[in-house]
Amino acid sequence: MARGKLKLADTFLVIGKHGNQRVDTAMKAISLSQDISYLMPLNDAMKLLKKTASSKKPVACPGFPVDCFRAYSFDGRFLGNGSLSQAQDRAAQDVFNKLLIITDTADQVVGLQYVDEAPKSTRLSMHTDEFHLYNFIETRAKASTTWRIQHVVARGADQLTVRSEVVDNSGKPREYVLLILAAPIVDVVSLSSDPEALKEHVASEAPNARWATAVPPQIAATMGRDSKSRESPKTDAELRLFLKGSRWEFDSHKIVTLRDDGTVHKSWGVLTPAWEVERMRLHWEGKAFEFSEDFSVITEIDKSEFRGPGRRLDN
Repeated sequence: MARGKLKLADTFLVIGKHGNQRVDTAMKAISLSQDISYLMPLNDAMKLLKKTASSKKPVACPGFPVDCFRAYSFDGRFLGNGSLSQAQDRAAQDVFNKLLIITDTADQVVGLQYVDEAPKSTRLSMHTDEFHLYNFIETRAKASTTWRIQHVVARGADQLTVRSEVVDNSGKPREYVLLILAAPIVDVVSLSSDPEALKEHVASEAPNARWATAVPPQIAATMGRDSKSRESPKTDAELRLFLKGSRWEFDSHKIVTLRDDGTVHKSWGVLTPAWEVERMRLHWEGKAFEFSEDFSVITEIDKSEFRGPGRRLDN
């Protein structure tokens, strides 16, 4: 099965199957945490957080409708108890180094994701090789088929909570994630990740698509579109934001990560040089890379290190 279809299957099994496949359009109050609620303006959430976002990226995971959700990233120490407050207790078990606030296209909050990118111990105990994705909002998949993943899902009346952990072949935890989504968004993902249900639903509701009124208005039009149709960056500044946190796979399974802090991580090396964008090209260590038209493939111009193209893994 193609990689995109495997990711789509994971999205439906972990998130989509817990939806109703009939989006609840009632604009009722839904609490996502101790601090914020569904459709709260992003600016209000940032005031509570007392931070500005380090990056903004579209949610491009297969199974989520195209061009409908964004993820704003914040670095720090955050408690995984549903609070936006930063952690003070360094011994706390569920402390995360990154928070993602998920919004619709009007920058209203629809979900939260807490990420521990360097866990010191495992929190879960029943990992399997059944899944491929362990971080849906950033579309992170396991780096090796020998790695194992566990998802623990809890569906409440108004929200879905997913705790995910990936371990390598030695059992060492590589990342732990807590995802919280409002129920209407889970319903949208249920439709978007199940093509047959989506086809029936859109046919029954067209042309008005009133079912989408509580979620981004573009959903009815963009569900089912190929991810390549997303709006591409047009300036160096937009391209920098687009690239932050992205992962690229070259020949021989070499993976390059363009970190949010502006450094490059190579899966086969220890150096972390800086990366930059100039004239819509990517640069690091004196190398220059150009992009394909849909920005899903990069190619080193001189081919001094990478003879073949690199393909983005989180598209």
